[in-house]
Amino acid sequence: MTLTVTAPGTTVVSGTVLESMCVQLRAQADRCAFAERLARSAYGPGLDSYALAQLDQAVVATRNAVQRLEALASALTSVADLMIGADHAAQRGIEAAASQAAALLGLIGSRVALIGGVMLLPAALQAARVAQLLPEHLRAAAATTLGAAAGRGLNLVGQRLATPEGVELARWLVSLLDDAALGAAGAPPALVPLIGEPGLGITGVTSSAAVLTGLAAVIGIRGTAPARVERVSVVGGVPTPAPSTLERRTPPPQSISDRVVRIPDSSGPQVRVERYEGPTGPRFEVYIAGTNPTAEAGGTNPFDMASNGALVAGQPDATSVQAVELALRDAGATASSPVVFTGHSQGAAVATVHAESGTWNTAGLITIGGPLGNFPVTGDYPAIVIEHDDDIITAASGLRRETSATVVTTRALPDGASDLFLPHAATSYHGTAALVDASDDPALVAARQRFPTTSGIGAVRHYEATRILDAE
Repeated sequence: MTLTVTAPGTTVVSGTVLESMCVQLRAQADRCAFAERLARSAYGPGLDSYALAQLDQAVVATRNAVQRLEALASALTSVADLMIGADHAAQRGIEAAASQAAALLGLIGSRVALIGGVMLLPAALQAARVAQLLPEHLRAAAATTLGAAAGRGLNLVGQRLATPEGVELARWLVSLLDDAALGAAGAPPALVPLIGEPGLGITGVTSSAAVLTGLAAVIGIRGTAPARVERVSVVGGVPTPAPSTLERRTPPPQSISDRVVRIPDSSGPQVRVERYEGPTGPRFEVYIAGTNPTAEAGGTNPFDMASNGALVAGQPDATSVQAVELALRDAGATASSPVVFTGHSQGAAVATVHAESGTWNTAGLITIGGPLGNFPVTGDYPAIVIEHDDDIITAASGLRRETSATVVTTRALPDGASDLFLPHAATSYHGTAALVDASDDPALVAARQRFPTTSGIGAVRHYEATRILDAE
C-alpha cells in the first residue's frame, strides 16, 4: 500500500517539510556566522597584506552567506504561509459554491417531489389494488424477486461506497445534507452558505446532529447519560473474574503500531489504561475501543450510536467520553500527568475530545478509522490521524476542517471490498500502522519523534464501561 501523508495545516503544501528546510537553512547560517567569527579572530599583528586581504574576503563572504541564507529561510516561511492561506481560501470557496448548489437542488427537489407525489399517488393506489387481486403464490413470488433484487442492489451500492470515490462522495453528502434541507424549507440558496459551515457556522453537521440527538432524547435515547466504569481482569484478551489479575504488567509501546494493536476490541472492556512510573511522576497511555455494532442505542453500553450522535453534535459529556475520564481518574491520572490517547472509530473521536479538552496534559494522539471531520486538532502535541480512504465511517462527520494533525491515508483493499465495513475493521489498520512506522516521510518522521518514550515496565488496567439508565 502507498501512504498519502498530509502535513499539518494544508492539503497542498507540506508545512512540516518547509519548516524543516528553514531549520536547515538557519543552521547553515549559524555555521557561516561561526566561520565569520573565526575569521575575525585571526586578525592580529604580523599578518602581511596578502593574508589580510584573504581574511577580509572570508569575512565578507561569510557575512553575505549568513544574510542570504536567513533571507531564503524567511522567504520560505512567507511562501508556506501564503500557500496555506490560499489553500484554506480555495477550500472555503469550493464548499460555499457546493453549499449554494445543494440548497438550490433542495429547493427544486422539494417542489418536484411534491408535484410528483400528487401525480403518482393515484397510480400507486391503483397498482396496490391490482396486486391484491393476484393469486397468493404470485404475490409471494413477486415479493421474493423484489427482495432479492433489493438485496443485490444494496450489496452493489455498498461495494461502490467502499472506494475512495464513494467515501469522498459520502463526506460531501453528509456536509451538504443540512444545506439541501434548508433549501427544501424555502431558505434562499444565496443565503445558505453565509449561515452554514463556509460562513458563520450557524448550521452544519454539528447542528444537524444536535437536532437528531434532541429528538432521540425525547423518546428516551440519551447519549449523555452518566457513566460508570468497573476494573476487570483480562487474560489472553478474554475478560475473567479473577481479582488477582486486575492489574497486569506490560512493556511500554515503542511505535505507532505498538499502540494501535493495543486498542481493545469493542466486544469486551472498552478502555485500557497503562501507567508508567518516571522520575517526575507517572505518565499514562490510554486505548479506546470503537462502537460496538450490537449495542442498543441508548442502552447500557455507552459505546453505541447514542454516544456517537452526542459526539458529532459537539456534546463533550457523551457517555463514552465520561467513561474514559473515569478510567483515567481511577488509574491515578491528574491534570499534570502526561497522557497519550489512542482510539479507533468512536474511540478516535473520544480520544480527540479528551486530547483537546485541556483537562489533561496531552502528550500525543493517535487515531484510526475515526469520523473526525468536525473534530479539529489544534493543540501543541504530536497527533497522527490514520484513515483508509475506502473506510466509509471516516466520512460520517463530513468534510475535514483545518487540523494540526498529520493525516495519513491509504486504501485498505485495492481490489475492492466485499463488505462495506471491512476497511473499517480495527485489525485492517494494524498493517497500515506498521507502514506509518516504516515511512520516511518528513512529516511523519517529525511527528513520530515527538511522541514520548518510556523505559521500564508499566501497569495495565482494563475497564468495562456502563451507561446508568436510571440516573436523573
